[in-house]
Parts: sequence; C-alpha cells; structure tokens
Amino acid sequence: MPVIQYTEYEPLPEGTYLFEIKQCDIKTAKTGAGGQYLQWILEVASDEEHAGEKLFYNTSMTLSAKSKLYKLVIACGVEGIEPGSAIDTDDFVGASLYGKVNVTEKTINNNKTPVNDIETFFSIAEFTAMMDKAAKAAANRAKLPARAPINASATVPPKNTTPTKSNTSVKPAASTKPNTSAKPAAPAKPLPRQKPADPVPDEEDENLQFPDGDAEEFPE
Repeated sequence: MPVIQYTEYEPLPEGTYLFEIKQCDIKTAKTGAGGQYLQWILEVASDEEHAGEKLFYNTSMTLSAKSKLYKLVIACGVEGIEPGSAIDTDDFVGASLYGKVNVTEKTINNNKTPVNDIETFFSIAEFTAMMDKAAKAAANRAKLPARAPINASATVPPKNTTPTKSNTSVKPAASTKPNTSAKPAAPAKPLPRQKPADPVPDEEDENLQFPDGDAEEFPE
C-alpha cells in the first residue's frame, strides 16, 4: 500500500512571479446549478526558491472583456480578440505570463487558512516595460544631488543686547547753601495819614451803571 505523508500547506509569499501554464481542465461546480468552469494549473518558473510550485486558477468559460479568462488570454500574448472569436485552451499549455500573487484567508474545514490569490496578470512584454521604466526612474533619482541635511539646532544669531553702561561719572547737583551774609531788609516806614474824601451826593446814585450800560441797583 502507498504511504502518504502529512504535509503542511504554505502559500507563496506575496509578489510577482513568472508562471508557465501546465494544464487546463474543465471542472463542474459542486454547488449551485453545477455549472462548468476552467481550472488552470500554473507553475512558478522564475523564483529559484519556489520554482516548480503550482497554483490553481479558476475562470469561467465566458470570454468577454471583463472576464478573468480574457485577462489570462491577453497576458499570454494573444491579440485581436473581438466578438465572435474562439480559442482552444490546449493552445495555451506551455505559455508563459506574469502573475501578481496575494495572500488571503479562506475558511477550510471551519479553520481560517492562508491561501494564494492571483490579483492580475501581465504579459512578458508588458512586465519587462514596467521593470525598465522603474529602473530608469531609480537611476534618475540616483543622479539627483543629495540635499543638505537640515540642522535643527541652527538658530538666528541674537541681536546685540549688550546693556548700555550708565554714566557713573555724573555727580549729583550741589545743594545751594543759604546766603547767610545777606542782611534783613529795613522795615517800611508807615504812610502818613490822609484826610477822608467827601461823601458822594445821593442824586448821583442813579447814574451808576454796570459794564453792560444798563442802570441797575447794586446788590445788597
């Protein structure tokens, strides 16, 4: 009897790999209406560490501009596909193409298991052009002069803040001494007595006027 050894499945690391189409089979879905689909077996051909590892890629049997089958066929270098065109899957066995591989989780036997998923395909010519463009961009960046590092500690020199020295040679004003030599002024002599003036007659009172010219009585 054959001896079967248990092995742990390990998905391919994420990245872009060169694949070779090894086989294409028609399969029947186990669920739903039991429709048919195509199962493509792709083998890694570009990575030494993972060379020979295989991935299964399923597509419908519908060839339209938005289908996964159309993207795979175009990546194999087929041109001129239009409505009414037909392909033979056997013609693609042995063809090479690049595929961008992702790692996702899928529930298998009630356990979440990491599995691979091919996000998109590139033809060899398309992928080579992409790599050439990326290499030229990297070379152009390498030719650019390096920017001088920014010195975070550099600061604007401070203004001259040297304090002005006070004039310490200025002497306080000398106090004025009282003039003790001045003699006191002589007392004023009393004025001689004058004779009182005669009283003003009563009849002239009515001619007294205020500055405005109106005749008024004096206030009490």
